[in-house]
Amino acid sequence: MAILYALVARGTVVLAEFTATSTNASTIAKQILEKVPGNNNDSNVSYSQDRYVFHVKRTDGLTVLCMAEETAGRRIPFAFLEDIHQRFVRTYGRAVHTAQAYAMNEEFSRVLSQQIEYYSNDPNADRINRIKGEMSQVRDVMIENIDKVLDRGERLELLVDKTATMQGNTFRFRKQARRFRSTVWWRNCKLTSEDSYTITGRVRIPASTAIGHAAKFSNIKVVLNGGQNITFLRPDGYFTFHKVTAGTHLIEVYALGFFFSPNTSKPSLIMAFFSCLAWLYVAGRLWQDAQHRVALNIVLQKNLELRPKALTVDDKLMVLGCKDLERRIVETEMELAQAKSQGYLKNQKSLSSSSSGNKKMLAVIGVYTGFGSHLKRNKFRGSWMPRDDALKKLEERGVIIRFVIGRSANRGDSLDRKIDQENLATKDFLILENHEEAQEELPKKVKFFYSAAVQNWDAEFYVKVDDNVDLDLEGLIGLLESRRGQDGAYIGCMKSGDVVTQEGSQWYEPEWWKFGDDKSYFRHATGSLVILSKNLAQYININSGLLKTYAFDDTTIGSWMIGVQATYIDDNRLCCSSTRQEKVCSMA
Repeated sequence: MAILYALVARGTVVLAEFTATSTNASTIAKQILEKVPGNNNDSNVSYSQDRYVFHVKRTDGLTVLCMAEETAGRRIPFAFLEDIHQRFVRTYGRAVHTAQAYAMNEEFSRVLSQQIEYYSNDPNADRINRIKGEMSQVRDVMIENIDKVLDRGERLELLVDKTATMQGNTFRFRKQARRFRSTVWWRNCKLTSEDSYTITGRVRIPASTAIGHAAKFSNIKVVLNGGQNITFLRPDGYFTFHKVTAGTHLIEVYALGFFFSPNTSKPSLIMAFFSCLAWLYVAGRLWQDAQHRVALNIVLQKNLELRPKALTVDDKLMVLGCKDLERRIVETEMELAQAKSQGYLKNQKSLSSSSSGNKKMLAVIGVYTGFGSHLKRNKFRGSWMPRDDALKKLEERGVIIRFVIGRSANRGDSLDRKIDQENLATKDFLILENHEEAQEELPKKVKFFYSAAVQNWDAEFYVKVDDNVDLDLEGLIGLLESRRGQDGAYIGCMKSGDVVTQEGSQWYEPEWWKFGDDKSYFRHATGSLVILSKNLAQYININSGLLKTYAFDDTTIGSWMIGVQATYIDDNRLCCSSTRQEKVCSMA
């Protein structure tokens, strides 16, 4: 076991300790506490003793010490000390500054034992190694996805190369087809120029009579467009032109009543036929080439769109599904906000049905408490707060009183079990399941309290009371009865004051710059006792997910009231620290 002993102390006063060894570690630890400087400076030091090392962490006047083996190094022990310090402060809050020696030993020694076991034996306790393991897993997933994308990109590149090859072949074929077409055309021109024709015709001279005698025609002349002509007189009317160039035809015949039918030679017809076939072949190939070019351009465009691009961090997150998850979370939050803005309340149906037949409550009083406040709760039960049958009779009068507490950071541990056992016996707790009971979470506790109170009871008023206040219960009930039916009531001991901007001070406000240059708080009710009417508490319940919290719960509530139609009621009877005789509360 790497860590063998641990303690928590305020100065030299030991508040809790645990040892897992039979050595004199406790004696040496107390000697070390006496040597630790008593100033308020934070420090981290280590002391070597034989084969053990005592590690000491001092923060805000609270000292956390542990004894570990030399092989444990420094990282794990100081991580253990940081964890113990946070748990101790979160659990006991301001009580650590006034607690007596070993006041928290019974409860917190179990926590020390559990955390010593965890940091000594569990490999996940080493935060760096755990983060490295998680980063290694993420890196493996990213590399695997990137390999898949690159493999797909290689196949796309191969397809692009094949497409480029086909496009090159197409261009070569088109060039060769154009060359072949030109060759055929010139060859046809050559054959045409070298060819000669023979034009044969016949002039039919119809019989003609004149004064009973047959007429005879002479000097029949045939003229061609090339300038050739022939004059003849033949009984049969035939004429012939030999070696006539291409394109020559008959233009004029000086005769009456003739019929002419030129006949071209067979070689000319054959060459014309083959020329037509060649032209049709070339035209068809060119048409197919145009279709192939269009199809290849479409395929090439699609391949360019699918070509893998350089992967960025956003692309990697998209691969891992992080962006999609973020989008769904944002959509869900927007839907929830919209539903709440329309008046949606959790358990609204069951509440309305259960409350319809019952008398409306006057008030729900929530008394803040913590895990280390068992003695205070018993003191309240023995003084002003009813218990058992008296508590039931008070509820019949319309007043609900509950101790308000959240859950431990380690759900289900001894702290939670003790509260559950106490609640089982007294039945006077309102346990906030979704709230972590810690000093730094105190401003958020008020949201969970008002939301839970509205969801569980239908009352005129909802009252928040600190655990350092004694109530005059009958006086408070009378005050609330006089205000019954008043909507928008924000009742309390109103005050204002300067915003503390110095870090480390008791009332330090981290967001002090939001309160303007004058650094003064707005008017708000003192946090010891705050009363809200039903509609204001419902407003907090509906908008709890959107409401901003500050360092203190009283200024937090005051900031919410500024933005609504709230009626500020400053009642001096609710100033618990005053000396007024008629006040309904006093500091315990």
